[in-house]
Amino acid sequence: MSLIQSISSTLKTWVFKKKLLKFSGRFRQDPEACFYCPEMCRFSCPTAETLKDNTVTPRGKMSLLHLAERGFSAETIAGSEAQRNWYLEQCTGCGRCTEYCVYENDVASNLMNERAKYFSREAVLKAGTGDDAGYVQPAAFSDMLDELRALEGVVLLCEPGRRDWWRAHPKTLDDLGVAEISEVQLPFREWDWGKLADIQIEAIGEALGDCTQIWVESPEAAWFLAKAVKEDRESLSSEVRLVWQRFFALLAAREFGPDVSFHESYHLSRLFPRLGYSIPMYERGLMPFHSGWNSLDCGGEGFYQLAYPGTAREIGVRFLHDLAKDGRALEKIVCQSYACTQHLHGLTDAKVVYWLDELVEGADGSNS
Repeated sequence: MSLIQSISSTLKTWVFKKKLLKFSGRFRQDPEACFYCPEMCRFSCPTAETLKDNTVTPRGKMSLLHLAERGFSAETIAGSEAQRNWYLEQCTGCGRCTEYCVYENDVASNLMNERAKYFSREAVLKAGTGDDAGYVQPAAFSDMLDELRALEGVVLLCEPGRRDWWRAHPKTLDDLGVAEISEVQLPFREWDWGKLADIQIEAIGEALGDCTQIWVESPEAAWFLAKAVKEDRESLSSEVRLVWQRFFALLAAREFGPDVSFHESYHLSRLFPRLGYSIPMYERGLMPFHSGWNSLDCGGEGFYQLAYPGTAREIGVRFLHDLAKDGRALEKIVCQSYACTQHLHGLTDAKVVYWLDELVEGADGSNS
């Protein structure tokens, strides 16, 4: 059989299996579907591609999870309990694999839920040892709740260290109708890591009870409030809105040259539409050259950058390499996420700019 015939036969077999799996109805539930699926979602996964490890492809992780659900021990699945935890953590949460999945399986959420189960067991085991690394400290959590309880009306939760920037731009605050600004650091990374208890999530929603509307600057923090606090636990009645939603049209009207790259936050481009949030960036064409192609994960968002900084750095290098391979001139990168802005600063000689600075201050540095 010739090479072309061999490839054709393989493709026909793959297409047949794909259709059989999709329409048979036999294997349709999350990890089980991935266990029997021939999809090549690995090429969409930044961790699998960076680590070059088939074990931690989306299908690989979900297959191991399926074996765990069937009762196989951690030693059988991954060699040890610690190794099982390791493969559960090899996910940045970008959700790209879901776009390639015939079942639209939410791999990131499945892994996060399993991490929460793992760490809840670990918390019980370590309760008497004081080894609570990565968990929210009780004193710090109490202080955060006190600060949230003091907020009322229309408030802005800004990125840490950016309160002075906002105070220096009163017109922007007036556009949002904001009465109070807070730099409180919400525990969204601990939640994504699985180290935040449901009772703590509910307490955050209750503490924000006097707020009528919450403007959030961070896509990560907004996703945490909208998904974990408001939708899953139903403990928040306030409206959660993104600063990006308010100012998107103004930024879209800004003419960017071919030497500028716009880096989307995966929390906005992939996760928020699942909650019914209208993210206007999906109107392709409003930002020519800047929408869709570079929404790849740079490794700067979520818990992964803190847990595995070395691999996160490699993911960032891959991200920059892919931009250059796509023919982008890396003179300036405008980031939608402040976390990505900070992450990429140390990885490239290009000028890395936060989108609000680009919008309000402009390319020439003058205030609007």
